Amino acid sequence: MIDLHLHSVYSDGTSTPKELVEQGVKLGLRAIALTDHDTVKGVDELASAAKEQKMDFIPGVELSAGTFSLRKDHQKEVHILGYFPKWDDSLKSALEPLRQVQSWREERNRSIVEKLRSYHVPVTYEELVSLAGSNNVGRPHFAHWLIENGYAHTVSEAFQQFLTPGALTFTERRTFDIAGSIDLIRSAGGIAVLAHPKALHIFSDVDFENFLKGMVDKGLEGIEVYCSVHLPADIRRYERMAQKFNLIMTGGTDFHGKMKPDIRMGYGFGYTKVDDSVYDKLRAKLDSKNNNHKN
Repeated sequence: MIDLHLHSVYSDGTSTPKELVEQGVKLGLRAIALTDHDTVKGVDELASAAKEQKMDFIPGVELSAGTFSLRKDHQKEVHILGYFPKWDDSLKSALEPLRQVQSWREERNRSIVEKLRSYHVPVTYEELVSLAGSNNVGRPHFAHWLIENGYAHTVSEAFQQFLTPGALTFTERRTFDIAGSIDLIRSAGGIAVLAHPKALHIFSDVDFENFLKGMVDKGLEGIEVYCSVHLPADIRRYERMAQKFNLIMTGGTDFHGKMKPDIRMGYGFGYTKVDDSVYDKLRAKLDSKNNNHKN
């Protein structure tokens, strides 16, 4: 069993990379991937802990790639996972543009704070940094502040009222678009994978195929078939789509620790168990790309 979609304190998770490795060992996971939002700052710590525990790992990232609109009342954020062959100085250098994304994220966060305060919600940026434990503030940290201070009852309510497109204080942040995100991943020798496709709410197969074809034309090479929000019928659907477009299939729980307490590492909501063969196929493709990238 494996888990190739994990978040740490370096984005909006609550576990350190070392703790993720330790949890993975306890669960008997063969391999994990750290896929923090728009940053690879935690991979050094993960790599060290994984080496110590003799656990296989894949360096990864989850990029926010703007929004996709199927129609006027349908606007969903697109997330693209990047998986890389190995963690070394050349990869760190190739992913240097992520520093710009972090700057854009802070700019967005400060704008949300200003908008919230205009609605007499007395949040400060410093409080959010304290809650996050670092400058890596994300919208889940806003949601938890809103809950703790009585402005929402649940994370879902906080997002719907304040933090999603169309909500009171939603702020679009600058990101690399879909093509730019895929190009960054591929230029660093990685594989670009569409994350949790069900979250896009594209329920028509025709619409989803058209969307996916556009992604493939831009260089997408994989799709996250197995994840916490996918029921068996969803898995069959995305397996079919992956086969049609010759995409590699990946899987993980999107574990965030206490930020999403119902999602367990390795198991998701209880029925997400990603087979080792998914890791074997991804690792083989990454190794092949690494060899070609050198030549």
